[in-house]
Amino acid sequence: MSQFLIRFALLLFVASGFLGGEEVSEAGSSDADSGKGSAGFESRYREALSGFAGKPMEKPYVSPNKLYVRPQSFIYLNYAYRLFLLGERADEANEAVVSFCNLYKDHLAFMRDGDSFYWAGDLLFSIMENFGSEGRIMRGELTSASEERILRMLWIYSSNQSKIADAEVEKSATWDVWGSENHHIQKFYMNWHASKFLMKHPAYAKRTYEDGHPASTHFSAWTRYAKHWISQRARKGLFVEFAHESYNLTTIKGVYNFHEFSGDPRLRQLSAQLLDVFWADWAQEQLDGIRGGAKARIYQGEESLTGGKGSNSPLYQMRYFYTGLGEEAPIEGNLLTLLQNSYRPHPIVLQLMVDQAGRGSYEIIQSRLGLAKDGRRGPPDYRLDQRSGGLVRYSYCTPSFILGAFHCEARSERDWTMISSQNRWLGAVFQGHPDARVVVQCSAGEHRANYHAIWAAQSKGSMIAQKLPPGRSKYAGAMRVWIGSGGLRRSYEKNGIVFAHYPGALCAIRVVQGGYRWVNDADKRLNGRWLELKSEFSPVIIEVAQRTANASDEAFEKKILGLVPRVEKSVVHYGSLYGGAFQFPTDFKGLPKIDGKPLDLRPGKAMESPFLAADFDSGIVALRKGDVRVVHDFRLREGE
Repeated sequence: MSQFLIRFALLLFVASGFLGGEEVSEAGSSDADSGKGSAGFESRYREALSGFAGKPMEKPYVSPNKLYVRPQSFIYLNYAYRLFLLGERADEANEAVVSFCNLYKDHLAFMRDGDSFYWAGDLLFSIMENFGSEGRIMRGELTSASEERILRMLWIYSSNQSKIADAEVEKSATWDVWGSENHHIQKFYMNWHASKFLMKHPAYAKRTYEDGHPASTHFSAWTRYAKHWISQRARKGLFVEFAHESYNLTTIKGVYNFHEFSGDPRLRQLSAQLLDVFWADWAQEQLDGIRGGAKARIYQGEESLTGGKGSNSPLYQMRYFYTGLGEEAPIEGNLLTLLQNSYRPHPIVLQLMVDQAGRGSYEIIQSRLGLAKDGRRGPPDYRLDQRSGGLVRYSYCTPSFILGAFHCEARSERDWTMISSQNRWLGAVFQGHPDARVVVQCSAGEHRANYHAIWAAQSKGSMIAQKLPPGRSKYAGAMRVWIGSGGLRRSYEKNGIVFAHYPGALCAIRVVQGGYRWVNDADKRLNGRWLELKSEFSPVIIEVAQRTANASDEAFEKKILGLVPRVEKSVVHYGSLYGGAFQFPTDFKGLPKIDGKPLDLRPGKAMESPFLAADFDSGIVALRKGDVRVVHDFRLREGE
């Protein structure tokens, strides 16, 4: 057996919980429960990792902004971690780790750059945990000199940046957010893991941070904070930066390392449970690994109009490793943290990932926090209103399309935290091609982002959306609809309606007032074209249906042509394809109504679908697929 295979067998032995960690029984998340569902994970991971054997390090990227060294950080630490895992050239691995440390040159100014330092911190700590002086896999392959250099860097950073006062949970309940949601957890996770190492080292254990407390006190405080942070996300609908592929990965990487390295069985259990809920939420709302539904902070251009470059999307890649579906892609960014981890999704989650047709057609309704409290809308300090209400994600999912919108009031954009209102995405994704989508969007013009630009109402496969005016929105430019050409089978116009037909679904787009014009995007890499409204505040109606024997092209067209909206006293009255009667106020007063009832912005459920359900703030989350059901309890006991 080769050295690599011997070492990989040891890696799996460690990851299984027999070495260096507590073996716990977690409902739905332990290896014993989920190993069968994840069959083939180890072989797929081994094959992908072995593909790096003998390869040189990528040439480091140099940014004109000397503080922005995130790309170099990933290049050095991914290269080092791969070499350690493969058992190759330990001297080069150590050199790469030292090169990472040299990027920051022992200067706090470099480490304070939130776009660089902690982004690869999870990889650095994984290297230390597995190959340092107390390494779980191979002790001492990370040399003492390298380790001392890392610890000095961690001391310089955390002794200044970690504050016990920031780890309070009584008033904020962890919803006072620094920087942004993903920056917040990266910073406190970095301080948690740094204090874990510093409190054990004789040179740092008795020294006090700038706030007067030693590393051991910081570690205890951040461990408690992490438990409350996890509990609160499960209680109140998961993340504010909702359904964002890369920001969500950046957020959950810390949860993976809490699970793997905490040494606290309760934090390990809570972490595994939250990962189950996160992946179940992702799995129920994806087609072929491409996520649908309303999203936040989706930057305009390629990110909003394509499927995240298909297999280069990080969560798409993890679907491949967990299930074998999709295609293998290079292990980049933070994926080694997720891959070199004993967490495996519960079988319910894996079934949701693979059984696309069997999921059927269903609605997803989720309450998400987003409103600001006390005017603290950021940046860098956000304070979230913790009450249910304000923003509801609504998705209608079928085996061939997912249509999603957010329900909210047409209130001022200043009422929202900017991490919630920035670049909200709504529209449809279609099965069969990562770029098959119809997106409703306001341009941001010369700005990188707009805020609270659109409001909408949706019932099943029918949606009405409208641009919000200045004051209620910010930087909202031309109102438009993107029609992606990826997988597009047929498109045409009839009676002022645009029809876009994909292999498994049929879509119709109607501009209620003023008509539209066609605009080609200047970015030639994008696969589609824009329909731009001539009257910017006209509502747009989107209808989507599955293509079946009873919904042929001709039958769909006939039904759509027969659904004629009427406008009376600033209200659009529309009977939808699915039978819902919409009343949509175009003067932004009051809430849209469906079947005579205003949109419910304060549902009792934080999450509600056939597969994932939780009462708001209950701490009890149920996952279900078929006859299999598991309940995760996130309620904290007294003293936790």
